Amino acid sequence: MTAAGPTRKGRWVAYAVLAAFAFSLGLLGWGLRPVGVVVGPYRGPVERALVVDPQRGAVREGVLDGDRYQVGIPEAAREPVVLLEGPNGSSVRSSPFVPAERIDLPLLALWQASPRLRVEAGEVRADWPPVPPEEGYPDPLRYSLLFVYRKPAGRGEASLLSREPSLTISLGELRGLLKDRDPGAREVEVEVRAFDPSQPQGALWVGGRIAWRLPD
Repeated sequence: MTAAGPTRKGRWVAYAVLAAFAFSLGLLGWGLRPVGVVVGPYRGPVERALVVDPQRGAVREGVLDGDRYQVGIPEAAREPVVLLEGPNGSSVRSSPFVPAERIDLPLLALWQASPRLRVEAGEVRADWPPVPPEEGYPDPLRYSLLFVYRKPAGRGEASLLSREPSLTISLGELRGLLKDRDPGAREVEVEVRAFDPSQPQGALWVGGRIAWRLPD
């Protein structure tokens, strides 16, 4: 179990926040004209398919048809990704791709895995359902447990890495990771992720997220 670097740990939160902003721009019609289409198979209870390029403020929602998605590529996009969203905060994001008239992506499988945390004898023990060893999931595989908390000004993040679908950290160590937390903000958001460590810009899976209250 190791701490993750700031680039990896913050990337998905940045995508989520910027995607929401980009979607608001999309509602205004900016850069929405499709210049191509991206299609691919999916597995799992996907509720929405998007193409998102937050850096360009470009987003477009697509359609789900059986076990496939199809999304128009916004005119403004330069390095977009496909984002498939499921229940309880689960999602999978593809690797970035270069827009073209038609892009065919490989299978993206949704992973549903809300983390479970408990405190025993001064240690925080976390576990979650593992990623299946099947097509559509990362291989090789690493897990990341992300803590998002409130600071006196803004929000902070801390991330822990694991090879297994579980990890243990002392309560003191966890408090140290969250040392700039607002003392009055006891509740944190905990999110479990999975990724291929050999692909820094590769796909990213979010199994789910929960609200968790830090113990005294």
